[in-house]
Amino acid sequence: MKKTFYEKYALLILVMMMFTLPIMALGVKRTLENVRNNIKEWLPEGTTESALHTWFQQNFPNEQFILMSWDGCTLNDPRLDVMKHRILPRKDKNGEVILEDYNLRYYETYTSGRDFAKQLEEGNGIPFKEAVGRLKGSLIGMDEKSTAAMIYLRPGCEGENLKGPIGELYRLARKEFVFDRRKLTKDQISAVEEIQAELSKSEVKKEPKNFLERKLSLAMPENPTEDELNRSAIPEEDLIVLPGLQPSQMHMGGPPVDNVAIDVEGNRTLMRLAWLAALVGLTMATLCLRSFRLVAIVFFAALFATGYALAVVNFTGSSTDAIMLSMPPLVYVLTMSSAIHFINYYHDALEEEGGIHGAVERAVQHAFMPVTIAATTTALGLFSLLTSTLGPIYNFGLYSGIGVIISVAIIFLYVPAILQLFPSHRFSEKMAKNSLAGEEVLRKDVIGGQWQKLGHFIIYHPLLVCFICSCIMGFGFAGLPQLQPSVKLMNFFKQDTTIIHDYTWLEENLGPLVPMEVVVRFDNEKIEENLKGRLMLIDQIIQAIDKDLVDHAIGTPDAKPVYVKRKLFFNRPKKSLADDQQVGGVLSVATLLPDPTAGSLAERAGWNGQVIRNYPQLREYMKQDLLAAERKFSTQNTAEGDQKASPTLAELGIEGELEQKLRTQGITTLAELRAQVLALEKTEKSSPNSTKQLVSDEEMETLLEAIYRWQVNHCDELFRITCRVKALTDVDYGYFVDELRKVIDPVIEKWLTEHNLNEPGEKPAVEAIYTGSVPLVYKTQHDLMSNLFWSVLLSFVTISAVIMLMFRSIFGGFLAMIPNIFPLAVVFGMMGWLGVLCDLGAMMTASVALGIATDDTIHYLTWYRRALAEGLEHREAALSAYRRCATAMTQTTVVAAFGLSVFAFSTFTPTLYFGIMMLVLMFMALFGDLIYLPSILILSGGKTFAKGNKPLNDEKAGTSQVAESQKAPEISTDSVTSDVSEMSIISDTPGIAE
Repeated sequence: MKKTFYEKYALLILVMMMFTLPIMALGVKRTLENVRNNIKEWLPEGTTESALHTWFQQNFPNEQFILMSWDGCTLNDPRLDVMKHRILPRKDKNGEVILEDYNLRYYETYTSGRDFAKQLEEGNGIPFKEAVGRLKGSLIGMDEKSTAAMIYLRPGCEGENLKGPIGELYRLARKEFVFDRRKLTKDQISAVEEIQAELSKSEVKKEPKNFLERKLSLAMPENPTEDELNRSAIPEEDLIVLPGLQPSQMHMGGPPVDNVAIDVEGNRTLMRLAWLAALVGLTMATLCLRSFRLVAIVFFAALFATGYALAVVNFTGSSTDAIMLSMPPLVYVLTMSSAIHFINYYHDALEEEGGIHGAVERAVQHAFMPVTIAATTTALGLFSLLTSTLGPIYNFGLYSGIGVIISVAIIFLYVPAILQLFPSHRFSEKMAKNSLAGEEVLRKDVIGGQWQKLGHFIIYHPLLVCFICSCIMGFGFAGLPQLQPSVKLMNFFKQDTTIIHDYTWLEENLGPLVPMEVVVRFDNEKIEENLKGRLMLIDQIIQAIDKDLVDHAIGTPDAKPVYVKRKLFFNRPKKSLADDQQVGGVLSVATLLPDPTAGSLAERAGWNGQVIRNYPQLREYMKQDLLAAERKFSTQNTAEGDQKASPTLAELGIEGELEQKLRTQGITTLAELRAQVLALEKTEKSSPNSTKQLVSDEEMETLLEAIYRWQVNHCDELFRITCRVKALTDVDYGYFVDELRKVIDPVIEKWLTEHNLNEPGEKPAVEAIYTGSVPLVYKTQHDLMSNLFWSVLLSFVTISAVIMLMFRSIFGGFLAMIPNIFPLAVVFGMMGWLGVLCDLGAMMTASVALGIATDDTIHYLTWYRRALAEGLEHREAALSAYRRCATAMTQTTVVAAFGLSVFAFSTFTPTLYFGIMMLVLMFMALFGDLIYLPSILILSGGKTFAKGNKPLNDEKAGTSQVAESQKAPEISTDSVTSDVSEMSIISDTPGIAE
């Protein structure tokens, strides 16, 4: 007998797969080690809001800061100085930083609320009490006592490197704090006594190291204080020792903390729940298949596909994030489902022929089209997420789609090969024995029997069933316009997570933390107002914000709860902020300088001197955008049709011999001058001995001065105003931005009118630019809904095209897609009606569910069309399709849905929503495929789906399938023995005990 393909090559296929396992394992290891969560990368690119934020960062860099405080941290807490000493790099006797030490440190600067207030007092002449009042709601609490430290990180601290500085802060805070009472001020002694009194009330228990402390890889050098070094020499009555701070007493916030919190929760989900998802899927597969051999085949097929999909992430140079960590379990359960379907086709082939020889090939022949088409539709649904402007969703769609494609190769290489080497002998022998005896095989298939009973009702009452399902779907569609997106960072975490506790404490004791940046731009080309006049406008804006938007009740008994627990149902965004102010502290250059209109005549006269002395400190809130001069010049000349996109030497004020010297070298504009200078610098680097110079050193200084003077006269001057906005409320940020505009824009318009600068039709001489995290989050929310619509639309169009080609009927493809839209309309519509927020995790499920729902549709229609080709009438064909695949469809849905549902226990809410949504959507998809679809088939008469269907020979058309279909409603399960150990249960589905 001639050997078949898999009889020849099954062993070779498995050996080749074994050789790829080390490569796969290496890729998986590197992928899981390269987990990177950066909120900035989660935001949409290519939008106006994103471009503004990039421009803002170019002018006001350094957003990598950690806000750190602890229980009982006040302005006079001496532990602030000790932490500063421990955190900043050591210095030698000459005050120079020890470079070897600095290379190990993560931190650039450290400033506490008290340090900042002292700087304003000593450097700017602002009384300490007034300085404290100006810093309320930012580094100092509204009670003017609580404070925090602002720690800026060094460049290079990003991604995985962010865990180090945060873990190091926990480690440094654990050490005891040693003080010499004689060196403390009276206020500090009072603060220490309050701390000791508080500690005496309850014993502080030493807590184990948290995850971030255990992640530390660098041995940080110790930097003990003088008191710690001379502890033994301090008299006992003057020695004060405070216990170290435990992790639960520490409270941190800021962008690095946000990124690490997402990373930690994502890792917890992967480590704790991914294995649980695998175990649940394996358990459900065991209950369905009732064969350890088949379960092992299915399990390893899913494991291989998941491993290869993870390895691809590393080999393509990408990294994973918290959203992407949902990809492995998704690929796992989808591969497991496809493997169960293939085993169904394999046992069907054994039943038809009754022999093992060639059964695998027949199974591949029957399964190739439906399994491939089903995987294609699922992959198309996932690839539709590539339309998203949100990075994590884009990557999730890309690599999950690749994983599904890999699973097809596993299904048609590994699974047939392993079945060829370890076939279902007992099942085959039973089929052959019954076939020779001419006996009818009765199947003990409880799931299939129940579906056939229900199917009999559906098929003989199609109009009623179709009407009810259509009404349910219509009700769902009506709720879609009320669907609410949510991408607020704090909504990503459950109530009992560390970051929620920390942000709640910080906002209760200090004030809101989310930065809303307003940049007031002055056009120097149009405005001659001096710095003092401009700052007076900034001060007016701050007063308007303080009056209308600042919540002065923060930190007082009248304060509203900072954190309102996120509701599951009936979330409605607040559209009015009249009684709910969202701003805490406001920081600007006006905060750092004395009032230019207050004080004596001498003080007002010396105000400019204050600005000059403190300019380095002021640059964080005041800057000249020199490049804006060239951008405006280029834009203006291009709009007027002039090709001169760069100012000439004459326009720069470069005249005389210097101008002639440059012209002889072909330089007539600023752009040409810059290009020539860069070219010479490049030549100097490649040829250090080159003596060629453009101009002399003195002439170069003259050039630079002329360019700078021209830029200052034509550039924009930027004044930064930072409003700290509440992070834990349910107010829609879009409404807040609108309220902020209503407060600031009228102040600017009034100022322009008073200075006769309000010229209609032209770009305003002064304008407010709104950027920062708040507008980006608002934009992301709107993009989320747009992404949801377009990804589902693209999925629908591409999958519909595949179905139409498969059935060779446009109308048939359209009808087949109705049950697949059913679960999306119902589930997302109910979310709209019930006010359930749609976050990143829920959004991802839409296209995924559409692809998965289409899988079962294809399998059902494949059996339906085969029954029609065998000569069955369309009602009998629909019942035959129930008998053939209803059990397998139910099993795969149970395995996949419950396998993914374990993510409902995640503390990271996008993953939590992903698990819940997939569970509900997959069961609704099963409802649509086994209830809604058959009613549509019966009402359409079945002819639409029979196009291009070649009839089978008459011999097969006369098999016992007709009889079985007609008897379907009266299937008896009592006539078959239930002795599993004797392997007597016969089934054409994967639910077989062998």
